[in-house]
Amino acid sequence: IEKIKKIDGYEIFKNLKPMEVDYDKESINKIKKMIEYQYWKLLEEDLKVYPPDTKHLLVLIDEIKDIIYLLLKNKVDILVDLEKNVSVKELKNNFDTHYFIKALDYLLDLLKKLQSPEYDKLTDAKHKILKRSMIEGDSLDEFVPEIIKYILNGFYVVLIEKNEAIKKFNEWKEKKKNENI
Repeated sequence: IEKIKKIDGYEIFKNLKPMEVDYDKESINKIKKMIEYQYWKLLEEDLKVYPPDTKHLLVLIDEIKDIIYLLLKNKVDILVDLEKNVSVKELKNNFDTHYFIKALDYLLDLLKKLQSPEYDKLTDAKHKILKRSMIEGDSLDEFVPEIIKYILNGFYVVLIEKNEAIKKFNEWKEKKKNENI
């Protein structure tokens, strides 16, 4: 501290101004992609250990279920079926790989029912990956991150499309109402 005082370090430090860094859109997108890549890589690493660390995986399953609840809040029969087939509580208490893979299979089936038909081929391809991996006994880290990422993004797309459809319908309804006035 005495040496810093001798060279007037306190004043130098006080006069330092934070440097403004201006990131362009391309740099921001690169940073986002790196963070996303690392996130999914960490999930993969969690699944490589034995027994697998499923804490983050189950958070993702919960997020997927939250989206489904937003989509289907009035479809009690489907939500009851969802709880039977994808119980996070059950997976937390006893992570059974067979039950988990069946849950992923169920989520892919449900996604296919709810999504636009234009995505069916992609969903079928992910279904094939899941079934092949199950038959061949691949370790979870080899296929689960890809499948979970697809399911999560798929349900978000369904939610976005639903909200857009409702918005357009309401705009149309308002237009019709104004025409009748």
